[in-house]
Amino acid sequence: MYFKRVIPPIIAIMLLTAIFTACANLPWSAPAPAYDPAKDYAAFLVLESANGRAILDNLKERSLNEKYEIGPIEYYKLGTKDFEPIIKKLTASPQIKLLWLASSLMDIPDIQKAITKVGYKGALRYMPATQSPAQ
Repeated sequence: MYFKRVIPPIIAIMLLTAIFTACANLPWSAPAPAYDPAKDYAAFLVLESANGRAILDNLKERSLNEKYEIGPIEYYKLGTKDFEPIIKKLTASPQIKLLWLASSLMDIPDIQKAITKVGYKGALRYMPATQSPAQ
């Protein structure tokens, strides 16, 4: 009788412990990168296309010339409508002072809505990228 009441909760606790331990090391639980508080960083939202990737190199160079360090880079697929999670991730650090958009002109309204909703107040720059999907 004792084992019927004690063993099932112990097994449940062991299973939950194993699950939580395994989930603690997954990519979405990784801490945000540490940025030097003495430096300003540029983040990049890039349309996933051949031109988007080519433009990114130019934007990185321009940012470095303007004394920004290279910060996070996120690619998005053509047809994305909800940019809020991406913008939150890109602007999570207060050291992100510049947000580059290498995107389709048609995506700008949805991106701007997300930026407003997230409350990002840093500089914002745009470089048009074609809408051709990545190859």
